[in-house]
Amino acid sequence: MVYRKSCGGLLCRESFDNLHQAGTPFLALPHHDLHQILERKVRQVPVHRGCTIQQFQLDSRGVDVVLNNGEKWHGDLLLACDGIHSQIRQTIYPDITLSDLGLFCWRFITEKPEGIQTDPQLFFGRNSAFLIYPMINNRVYCYGHIADSCTKSLPDDKAREELQSRFDGYYSPVRSVLTNLPPSIRLICGRMQVMPKSVWGGERALILGDAAHGCGPILQQGVAQGLEDASLLTEELNKTEDLNQALHSFIFRRSARVNWVGNYSNTKLKDLSSTEEISRNESLKQNGPIHTCGWKQLFAMPL
Repeated sequence: MVYRKSCGGLLCRESFDNLHQAGTPFLALPHHDLHQILERKVRQVPVHRGCTIQQFQLDSRGVDVVLNNGEKWHGDLLLACDGIHSQIRQTIYPDITLSDLGLFCWRFITEKPEGIQTDPQLFFGRNSAFLIYPMINNRVYCYGHIADSCTKSLPDDKAREELQSRFDGYYSPVRSVLTNLPPSIRLICGRMQVMPKSVWGGERALILGDAAHGCGPILQQGVAQGLEDASLLTEELNKTEDLNQALHSFIFRRSARVNWVGNYSNTKLKDLSSTEEISRNESLKQNGPIHTCGWKQLFAMPL
């Protein structure tokens, strides 16, 4: 992991080698590829695409749901995995609203520029940052943010214009990425919003992933923590026939870990966006990349 000033000057770096105690390698892959991997493992499970839950009712017998196509289903447990803007969570917890970290963000995937090898590189301006993450097939994932408390959203043409303008002072490879960005590349932009605290649902409804504990992207733990949720929930369900006991055990195992990830990610993301550029840069030079420091602590925690 390499941290640089917007002019390209080195702040700090640390290798991914041996970060994980078991020697697990660092991987980055597109969202579509992850979906295909997951689908191959659940081919025996019926999957209904393009369906959303319009209504649901919970009681001691289980859960009844009505889909947007009119179908009605009954089950033992409702798993809400519908993302940071979860409608199911909003129904169960109507008083919980997302916290705004004061950042406006852009995300996209494009061709890898010259000067980027295997290490992710994060560049810092006075109140902005731009990340370039190498992926397979000569592609990179890019993320940029600015300190901004006002902008809610931008139309496609304005989003591209603002992206170019806000990071115009950055040197290559950031400049190269933006200069050569094809018009066909889709930009995902919006405010950086996170869960103010983790929530898990009720007796017959369990909230998972970003819907339960969505946080800032410093540790790249959005999908990772969702997969941990699924893995540990499976473990607990296989231990007992008592559904309530399994759910209580799952929540007990997960709460401390996801709370730590959320607190670290959100706090450090705001710190990196500080307008106190000199003190921030000196801290990074002394302490190293926040990403790798956080991963070391996370990997040392029990699941």
